[in-house]
Amino acid sequence: MKRDAIYKYKCRADKRLQLEKQIIHIVQKRRKSLPREGVRKLMISLQKDFENQKSKNWKRHFV
Repeated sequence: MKRDAIYKYKCRADKRLQLEKQIIHIVQKRRKSLPREGVRKLMISLQKDFENQKSKNWKRHFV
C-alpha cells in the first residue's frame, strides 16, 4: 500500500467519524426530549436538522 493511499484512507475515515458523531449528537438531543419516539418518526422529524447540518449521507447511517 502506498503512503498516499494510507493518508487518503485516514482522511476519509476521519470525515466519516466526524459525520457519525454529529448524527449521534443530534439524535441523542432529540431522544432526551422524546425518548419513546419510533425510528420512522425520528427520521422524518430529524430530516430538516440533517439538511441544515448538510449531512449528505445521513440516510445510510440509519439503515
